Amino acid sequence: MFVRSAPTASRVSDDALPRTPTTIHLVEDRPQRIQCIALGGYPPPSVKVYVGGRDVTDQLEFRHGATLTGVVLGMRRIDFRSERSTDDFLAQAENDRASLECVVTVPGTERDATEKVRLDVDCESIR
Repeated sequence: MFVRSAPTASRVSDDALPRTPTTIHLVEDRPQRIQCIALGGYPPPSVKVYVGGRDVTDQLEFRHGATLTGVVLGMRRIDFRSERSTDDFLAQAENDRASLECVVTVPGTERDATEKVRLDVDCESIR
């Protein structure tokens, strides 16, 4: 599982799990892409998102899909991907230094997987 904001110039293959940054830099009231992505898990896990302890899950779209890899019949691998994302996250000044937390739960399991990042929200200067 990992968290990311706007895409970076580097590409990551689906087989490699990128590292979650420790901090995501945002500008107050400027739309920003954020994603909480879980690789694996079946049936599809639930993905919940919290900012500063406040549930913002409903502000992010949920998607789930499966991909077959390999060419030998009967030996293909099924990779599952679940994510919550939005291109329109609007950070506020009170979100500065708050935690963005992604919580993933696979139905039938007793443990959640959690990933956290700190939000660094800059105020836009007025000239």
